Amino acid sequence: MLNWLWMRAIFIFFAIAALLALSACDSTSDSPGLTQGCPAGAAMIAVTDGYLETLCGCAEAAPAYFAPGSRLTCTVTAGTTVFFNYFDTHTMHQIVPVGTPAIPPSALSNPDDPSTMIYTHVVKLSDPGTYSFQDAFDSGLAGQLVAL
Repeated sequence: MLNWLWMRAIFIFFAIAALLALSACDSTSDSPGLTQGCPAGAAMIAVTDGYLETLCGCAEAAPAYFAPGSRLTCTVTAGTTVFFNYFDTHTMHQIVPVGTPAIPPSALSNPDDPSTMIYTHVVKLSDPGTYSFQDAFDSGLAGQLVAL
């Protein structure tokens, strides 16, 4: 129980820190629906054991859950920073690109080894395109980031 609470506290800390860092960015947006719940220019996706979840910042309704076999789609404007937040994971995860254009792969997140446990992977989508990705350890967890 304590480990779960500790992981949740760390996740919340990083999420708030990321949101505060981005709050200094320009808060105007041509598409207000794309940033509901997140600061302008940001989107957040949770990576968990068994599903992905859009938290905020995507044009699609949030929160939305994507179990293995269903593909997450997050549509944003080019220039958006996407945060993949690893939340309460007990198995290894690594977000990797599929095809081109490509996002950079995340570091390996291994909850059994604190030296390789990561909590957030940050991707800036500078150019328009469809960026497909999947979890290297659970290929059923997959999706695409669509930058307009």
